[in-house]
Amino acid sequence: MLHLHQKIQQDNDTKVAPSKPKQNAKSSPSLKTSYPPVEAIRRGLLILRQLNQMGIATISDLHKATGLHKATIVRILETLISEDYVVRDDLSGGYCITSEVNALSEGYDGNPKLIETSRERLIALTEEINWPISLATIDDDDVTLIFTTSSVSVWSYPFNVIGRAMDITRNALGQICLAYCSDYERRTLIYAKCEQSEDEYNQYLNQVAGPIIQKIREDGYAISDLKMQTRHQFVAVPLMNDGEFVAAMCAGFYMSAVPAQDIYESLVVPMQKAAQKIEQSWLADK
Repeated sequence: MLHLHQKIQQDNDTKVAPSKPKQNAKSSPSLKTSYPPVEAIRRGLLILRQLNQMGIATISDLHKATGLHKATIVRILETLISEDYVVRDDLSGGYCITSEVNALSEGYDGNPKLIETSRERLIALTEEINWPISLATIDDDDVTLIFTTSSVSVWSYPFNVIGRAMDITRNALGQICLAYCSDYERRTLIYAKCEQSEDEYNQYLNQVAGPIIQKIREDGYAISDLKMQTRHQFVAVPLMNDGEFVAAMCAGFYMSAVPAQDIYESLVVPMQKAAQKIEQSWLADK
């Protein structure tokens, strides 16, 4: 079943009232469309959302909830039935959604929501420190880059490519994921690196990953392995939601531009403050 929480506002029988924008809008407030919204599609989505919320609803129920004319509702329901998204429940005389609606969320893995809720603060952080900010999450047995603000950074910087896998012990993003993820996720990440060998897993965990995890948890941030870097460097902090790890947030910079002794104050502190604001916004939305 779709997880939709948009408030349905009653309007006249022929027009759906636009929703009031939220303060933490998902899209940029400056976004403009080339054409007016297609009202027929908006009405169809309105009915689909309402059916999802009500479970089973009659035409009268939908009319009272949406303000749409009953004839319009009937046409919409028949269209949704023809596409297998809705069925009529003969016992109740109402209508309900089908499992076909699950297809509408295929490909949605939570990352779009993460990006939506953190985008504005990540852009603001980039404008504050000038360097590009990126997010990475755990995808099965990989740590994958899902978002970057490199396009809005004042620096011309060849940052990591979206979708690229991060090394879990040498890259700052991977290190943060390894240090703050769940035990199950950590085991999965290490097992993938050790080719499913229990002996290699234990050796890698104790000799390689263990010391890295301990240091990162003590410091609260990670810096990529200097042996892997020549001109640029990465520093990362965790994004947590109510104590659970969500993503790694990273800043990339030229080593010649930021002295080692300035990394903490000029990059880590602003990043941790931004992470805290993002985490607070998530808690406020619960």
